[in-house]
Amino acid sequence: GLKPSREQLGRLELKEGQNLLEFQVSSAPNSRFSAALWVWGTSQALVVCDIDGTLTRADLFGHSAHKLGFDAAHAGVCECLAAIQDAGYQILYVSARPITKAAKTRELLQTLSSAVCTASLPPGPLIT
Repeated sequence: GLKPSREQLGRLELKEGQNLLEFQVSSAPNSRFSAALWVWGTSQALVVCDIDGTLTRADLFGHSAHKLGFDAAHAGVCECLAAIQDAGYQILYVSARPITKAAKTRELLQTLSSAVCTASLPPGPLIT
């Protein structure tokens, strides 16, 4: 089935935080897929952060501004989210972008961390 059993989940030996998974479809043995599975405790506090227009300066411009050399992020956003994480919260990133743009959205988060911020954006799952 599509839902793993408790036994199957136990064999994964998941740890708190990010867990990298790799799997393949049995009907297509040469296909490999990877995913990140995040595990947090049931009492873990989290902050949900929208990307376009909240983290970035604008919805549409935020999609490609970093590739054109423009500062796409609001000033201080990385430092703010880093301080929130330091206070014990986990960050969950959300976007209305299509799932087909998830890799590009993750690339944007990495680019913001390395190019325009004095602090890195905290790691966290992305829901599109």
